[in-house]
Amino acid sequence: MRATRQVVALALALALAVGGVLVAGEIVLAELGRPPWVLPYDDWYGAGLRTSWNEAAARWTSIGLTLVGLALLVLAAGSRRPEALPMTPSRQPAAVERRGTEKAIVVDVGRVDGVSKARARIGRRSTEIVATTNRRVPGDLRERVVATVDERLRRLALTEVPAVRVRLRQSRHR
Repeated sequence: MRATRQVVALALALALAVGGVLVAGEIVLAELGRPPWVLPYDDWYGAGLRTSWNEAAARWTSIGLTLVGLALLVLAAGSRRPEALPMTPSRQPAAVERRGTEKAIVVDVGRVDGVSKARARIGRRSTEIVATTNRRVPGDLRERVVATVDERLRRLALTEVPAVRVRLRQSRHR
Protein backbone atom coordinates (compact mmCIF):
# COMPACT_ATOMS: atom_id res chain seq x y z
CA MET A 1 0.00 0.00 0.00
CA ARG A 2 2.86 2.36 0.80
CA ALA A 3 4.39 1.90 -2.65
CA THR A 4 1.00 2.54 -4.27
CA ARG A 5 0.65 5.77 -2.28
CA GLN A 6 4.12 6.89 -3.33
CA VAL A 7 3.51 6.16 -7.02
CA VAL A 8 0.15 7.97 -6.97
CA ALA A 9 1.69 10.94 -5.12
CA LEU A 10 4.58 11.12 -7.60
CA ALA A 11 2.26 10.92 -10.63
CA LEU A 12 -0.05 13.55 -9.16
CA ALA A 13 2.87 15.85 -8.31
CA LEU A 14 4.30 15.51 -11.83
CA ALA A 15 0.90 16.19 -13.41
CA LEU A 16 0.39 19.27 -11.24
CA ALA A 17 3.90 20.55 -12.01
CA VAL A 18 3.47 20.10 -15.76
CA GLY A 19 0.01 21.66 -15.60
CA GLY A 20 1.35 24.62 -13.64
CA VAL A 21 4.12 25.24 -16.16
CA LEU A 22 1.63 25.01 -19.05
CA VAL A 23 -0.80 27.44 -17.40
CA ALA A 24 2.03 29.88 -16.62
CA GLY A 25 3.18 29.70 -20.25
CA GLU A 26 -0.35 30.29 -21.53
CA ILE A 27 -0.72 33.33 -19.24
CA VAL A 28 2.51 34.82 -20.59
CA LEU A 29 1.36 34.19 -24.19
CA ALA A 30 -2.04 35.80 -23.46
CA GLU A 31 -0.33 38.87 -22.00
CA LEU A 32 1.80 39.13 -25.14
CA GLY A 33 -1.40 39.04 -27.23
CA ARG A 34 -0.66 35.65 -28.81
CA PRO A 35 -3.10 32.76 -29.30
CA PRO A 36 -3.07 29.71 -27.00
CA TRP A 37 -0.10 27.40 -27.49
CA VAL A 38 -1.13 24.04 -25.93
CA LEU A 39 -4.23 24.65 -23.82
CA PRO A 40 -7.18 25.97 -25.85
CA TYR A 41 -8.54 27.92 -22.87
CA ASP A 42 -10.56 30.29 -25.05
CA ASP A 43 -12.43 27.34 -26.59
CA TRP A 44 -12.95 25.82 -23.13
CA TYR A 45 -14.25 29.12 -21.79
CA GLY A 46 -16.74 29.41 -24.67
CA ALA A 47 -17.88 25.81 -24.18
CA GLY A 48 -18.32 26.48 -20.47
CA LEU A 49 -20.56 29.42 -21.21
CA ARG A 50 -22.69 27.39 -23.64
CA THR A 51 -22.97 24.25 -21.49
CA SER A 52 -25.70 24.05 -18.86
CA TRP A 53 -25.35 22.10 -15.61
CA ASN A 54 -28.13 19.68 -16.66
CA GLU A 55 -26.19 18.34 -19.63
CA ALA A 56 -24.73 14.83 -19.48
CA ALA A 57 -21.17 16.03 -20.12
CA ALA A 58 -21.25 18.31 -17.09
CA ARG A 59 -22.73 15.59 -14.87
CA TRP A 60 -20.26 12.90 -15.99
CA THR A 61 -17.33 15.26 -15.57
CA SER A 62 -18.38 16.16 -12.03
CA ILE A 63 -19.03 12.49 -11.17
CA GLY A 64 -15.59 11.53 -12.52
CA LEU A 65 -13.82 14.29 -10.60
CA THR A 66 -15.70 13.34 -7.43
CA LEU A 67 -14.65 9.70 -7.78
CA VAL A 68 -11.02 10.68 -8.35
CA GLY A 69 -11.15 12.89 -5.26
CA LEU A 70 -12.67 10.11 -3.16
CA ALA A 71 -10.04 7.63 -4.37
CA LEU A 72 -7.28 10.05 -3.37
CA LEU A 73 -8.89 10.51 0.05
CA VAL A 74 -9.05 6.74 0.58
CA LEU A 75 -5.38 6.39 -0.39
CA ALA A 76 -4.38 9.22 1.93
CA ALA A 77 -6.40 7.91 4.87
CA GLY A 78 -5.11 4.34 4.56
CA SER A 79 -3.68 2.66 7.62
CA ARG A 80 -0.08 3.56 8.24
CA ARG A 81 2.47 2.03 10.52
CA PRO A 82 3.23 4.24 13.47
CA GLU A 83 6.40 6.34 13.37
CA ALA A 84 6.86 5.94 17.11
CA LEU A 85 5.79 3.33 19.63
CA PRO A 86 4.43 4.80 22.89
CA MET A 87 6.22 3.76 26.07
CA THR A 88 4.86 3.49 29.59
CA PRO A 89 5.63 6.92 31.02
CA SER A 90 7.56 7.21 34.25
CA ARG A 91 7.03 10.98 34.52
CA GLN A 92 6.51 12.32 31.03
CA PRO A 93 5.07 10.70 27.91
CA ALA A 94 7.78 8.99 25.91
CA ALA A 95 8.05 7.05 22.66
CA VAL A 96 10.63 4.99 20.84
CA GLU A 97 11.23 5.25 17.09
CA ARG A 98 9.69 2.38 15.12
CA ARG A 99 12.48 2.09 12.52
CA GLY A 100 15.20 2.02 15.14
CA THR A 101 13.30 -0.66 17.04
CA GLU A 102 12.92 -2.72 13.87
CA LYS A 103 16.67 -2.50 13.25
CA ALA A 104 17.43 -3.53 16.83
CA ILE A 105 15.10 -6.51 16.53
CA VAL A 106 16.80 -7.57 13.28
CA VAL A 107 20.18 -7.47 15.04
CA ASP A 108 18.82 -9.46 18.01
CA VAL A 109 17.17 -12.08 15.80
CA GLY A 110 20.32 -12.32 13.66
CA ARG A 111 22.23 -13.38 16.78
CA VAL A 112 19.91 -16.34 17.40
CA ASP A 113 21.72 -19.57 16.55
CA GLY A 114 20.33 -20.91 13.27
CA VAL A 115 19.19 -17.56 11.82
CA SER A 116 21.19 -16.40 8.82
CA LYS A 117 19.10 -13.34 7.92
CA ALA A 118 16.11 -11.50 9.37
CA ARG A 119 13.60 -8.77 8.58
CA ALA A 120 11.30 -7.04 11.06
CA ARG A 121 8.23 -4.90 10.55
CA ILE A 122 6.32 -3.35 13.41
CA GLY A 123 2.72 -2.32 12.84
CA ARG A 124 0.08 -1.00 15.19
CA ARG A 125 -0.98 -4.42 16.46
CA SER A 126 1.71 -6.86 15.44
CA THR A 127 5.42 -7.33 14.93
CA GLU A 128 6.18 -9.47 11.91
CA ILE A 129 9.53 -11.22 11.71
CA VAL A 130 10.80 -13.09 8.67
CA ALA A 131 13.81 -15.17 9.67
CA THR A 132 15.86 -17.14 7.17
CA THR A 133 17.55 -20.29 8.37
CA ASN A 134 20.01 -22.62 6.70
CA ARG A 135 18.91 -25.57 8.83
CA ARG A 136 16.93 -28.36 7.27
CA VAL A 137 15.09 -29.02 10.52
CA PRO A 138 14.52 -25.77 12.38
CA GLY A 139 13.50 -27.45 15.64
CA ASP A 140 12.62 -24.83 18.26
CA LEU A 141 13.99 -21.92 16.22
CA ARG A 142 10.62 -20.18 15.92
CA GLU A 143 10.13 -20.25 19.71
CA ARG A 144 13.65 -18.88 20.31
CA VAL A 145 13.06 -16.04 17.84
CA VAL A 146 9.71 -15.20 19.47
CA ALA A 147 11.37 -15.20 22.91
CA THR A 148 14.14 -12.91 21.66
CA VAL A 149 11.69 -10.42 20.16
CA ASP A 150 9.41 -10.58 23.22
CA GLU A 151 12.39 -9.82 25.44
CA ARG A 152 13.38 -6.79 23.32
CA LEU A 153 9.83 -5.42 23.32
CA ARG A 154 9.41 -6.07 27.06
CA ARG A 155 12.61 -4.13 27.83
CA LEU A 156 11.23 -1.13 25.92
CA ALA A 157 8.29 -0.86 28.35
CA LEU A 158 5.77 -0.09 25.61
CA THR A 159 2.25 0.85 26.62
CA GLU A 160 0.88 -1.75 24.21
CA VAL A 161 3.19 -4.58 23.14
CA PRO A 162 2.36 -5.68 19.58
CA ALA A 163 1.84 -9.41 19.06
CA VAL A 164 4.85 -11.24 17.60
CA ARG A 165 4.44 -13.31 14.45
CA VAL A 166 7.41 -15.21 13.03
CA ARG A 167 7.76 -16.76 9.59
CA LEU A 168 10.70 -19.05 8.98
CA ARG A 169 12.18 -19.40 5.53
CA GLN A 170 14.64 -21.99 4.37
CA SER A 171 17.81 -20.58 2.86
CA ARG A 172 18.23 -21.43 -0.80
CA HIS A 173 21.96 -21.87 -0.42
CA ARG A 174 23.09 -24.64 1.91
